Amino acid sequence: MEDLGIGRPSTYSQTISILKKRKYVELAEKKFLPTDQGRLTIEKLDEFFESIISVDYTARMEKVLDQISEGDEDQTKIIKEFYNEFIPMVAEANINMEKIAPKLTGEQCPKCGSDMVVRSSRYGTFEACSNFPECKYIKPDDKKKEEPTKTGVTCTKCGVGEIVERTAKSGRNKGKTFYACDNFPKCKNMLFGKPTGEKCPKCGHLLIEDQKGQIICQETKQCGYKKDEKTN
Repeated sequence: MEDLGIGRPSTYSQTISILKKRKYVELAEKKFLPTDQGRLTIEKLDEFFESIISVDYTARMEKVLDQISEGDEDQTKIIKEFYNEFIPMVAEANINMEKIAPKLTGEQCPKCGSDMVVRSSRYGTFEACSNFPECKYIKPDDKKKEEPTKTGVTCTKCGVGEIVERTAKSGRNKGKTFYACDNFPKCKNMLFGKPTGEKCPKCGHLLIEDQKGQIICQETKQCGYKKDEKTN
């Protein structure tokens, strides 16, 4: 880009990030290679927007933008000229660009019975009803973060959040249950045992049941309170 005289060093990283995020390119052996989506996108841009999707046009526009910033060119005039050229291109593309049929999933929409298909957006792929926009059903993503299980116990550290049960998704504790305040990240209170709902008579924080079944204060080091079973 620098050799061709387009873009600015401050924009190179962002440009590459967008290309990767939208899956137009992929990294292989330290080289960026176009994906099928990338090749298709370039093909259609060349077909319907050839006059503005070019190195020469971009380089000229860079100079014009510099002239605008320096007060040597009229911003309104440039925008109007671009608009008058660009909008007819968009209209033609909307009419004549071949529409690619979405891939069928083999399932039926639970709302209207139409076929479910795989669609794409800037955020990735998703499954939705083929009868859109009449039916706007989108299949829930099972990979999305599951809702934590509420315990009904108020966090004693912030006094606002509720202690909830979660499952570790990664790390050495992956798959294990832990308890934490749902007011995260404002409150980072984490418990290494199930809260009993009682408060420690010594420091006022929550009592938890540890792995051995013993009732102790969540502040194991600072407080160290342990409930004597004989006094239950």
